[in-house]
Amino acid sequence: MNKKIIPFIILGIALVNLGFYLNNKNSKEIDLVEGYKQAKWSSNTNVSFNNGKIIYKSDGIPNHKRNSMYALPNNGVMMPTALTAYAGNDPTVAQNYDYPITTKPQKAKATTPTSLGVIGVMISGAALFNPFEVDNNTVAKKSNFAIKD
Repeated sequence: MNKKIIPFIILGIALVNLGFYLNNKNSKEIDLVEGYKQAKWSSNTNVSFNNGKIIYKSDGIPNHKRNSMYALPNNGVMMPTALTAYAGNDPTVAQNYDYPITTKPQKAKATTPTSLGVIGVMISGAALFNPFEVDNNTVAKKSNFAIKD
């Protein structure tokens, strides 16, 4: 996987929406439909608009190259380490993501913790997850390890 692609995808959405926001910053309510319409959505996504929402559908498989091998946990292991994982083929399988997303977001009065499930979507068709491992406490990058095939 080209690690340089992901930040640019996220940056692309952010810049489109930032541009729209800056052009409309005096408005009390911001509608992001134009920003969403300008995004270069992957061919495996279907985006439509209805009643103030974007309807996002995707199979969840990114439209860019990924590694062919990944570190996979041994049976029964929830948080693998180099000792409890093995190198295996890409386990990615098609999903059925179907999310309504507001086109008129409002700033929350307080922060809200994210769940362990999908917390966002990308124009590449991939899902975005929070940065924590299964215990919802350990930052995933902190426990990175490598396995040689």
